[in-house]
Amino acid sequence: MKPTRGNNSLSSKYSYIQREMYEGEVDKLLEAKEGLTLIDLRKKSLYGKIDLKNKVVVPRLENLSSFQGVANVFPFVRDALDDLSSKLKKRSDRGTIKKRGPYSTLSATPRPKTWQDEYANYLKDIKESYQDRIRSTPGLKDSVADFKQYVFNFLEFSTIANPRYPLTFSKFYLSSHSSTFATGITVDLNSEEYGDDYVSFSKYFGDVNFDIFYQEAQNHGFLLDRYAPWRLVANLTSQPMISYMKKSGYANMQDVFSELTFNPLSPEFYELVKMINFSYSEVFKPNSTVADVCYREGKTSYSLKPREMFDPSQFKSLEEMVDYMGYAFWLRAYAFIKAREINKNLTQKEFDDIVKESIAIQKHVDTEASLSYINDKFNPLMNSDFNRKPTFTF
Repeated sequence: MKPTRGNNSLSSKYSYIQREMYEGEVDKLLEAKEGLTLIDLRKKSLYGKIDLKNKVVVPRLENLSSFQGVANVFPFVRDALDDLSSKLKKRSDRGTIKKRGPYSTLSATPRPKTWQDEYANYLKDIKESYQDRIRSTPGLKDSVADFKQYVFNFLEFSTIANPRYPLTFSKFYLSSHSSTFATGITVDLNSEEYGDDYVSFSKYFGDVNFDIFYQEAQNHGFLLDRYAPWRLVANLTSQPMISYMKKSGYANMQDVFSELTFNPLSPEFYELVKMINFSYSEVFKPNSTVADVCYREGKTSYSLKPREMFDPSQFKSLEEMVDYMGYAFWLRAYAFIKAREINKNLTQKEFDDIVKESIAIQKHVDTEASLSYINDKFNPLMNSDFNRKPTFTF
């Protein structure tokens, strides 16, 4: 094996050359190592984040277990990791593996953040970016007299940020902003820089214990990441991992998704409403005023009037918070964001018709059915080939 030196800091030209060399060397490695299988999380970036029906699935936090007190995984994954760790220790005690190197023991890197932590921090950054923009632009700030205008302005900001910086949880979760560790099926052994080809070969693929480690990992239902061979990913379709599932009371992968995960449609809708509500109250404090411009008889006069103020914490429920503007208003806002996140090219009438139908569904069926309809129209798994910004408006 010939270590290559590709990494994420190289120029596009040299990165391409080095990555081509890396791919060739990994292919040679796979040919040389009998039974070795690597998972490509670049191509399978949604692995563990969608179920067999291509629906977004998110681990229920209460269903996750701690491995070594540092990583959050599903209980059956923890059991497999515990057994793998014990097997490596026994090998070490018997002298069948060397007591040095990254594969000599199974010591997980601390990854305490959950998907909830990741999204909260991400939304905080988005919100602060918007708040800095509106606070530093006097004319913009003065144009917002009430909460409704604030929402309009915030959505306009989101059209600039999207689709690179999505707002809804589903699109965030499927994007590069959310780590693979949020899925409950991945752990790593070291905090290496992802994509450092030289480290992958010199430190891991070339390690004296590599052959034994990958065989034991696969015997316990895990695969190594092709581009980060210090990373273990549960192979949910392997017989060893299915055996661990069954020991925990789950028949198969779909059963795991049904019992241990949830679809985030309703939570992400209400989280979006809550975030925008509290954002308004953070920007405009009590007794805030807005300039009122009056043109009369060729003269312009200015006066200050109180800006609409409300305290979202006074709402008794999320339903009450939604009712302040009404479901029709928020469903339109939600649909607008979802459509922009996938850069959907629609006419204004096409967008308005989708919103109208979603409102009717909410009225005559329920909110969840309405949100499902919007997500069917603006599926976060869609990739747009439209190379301009859509022109439909909120």
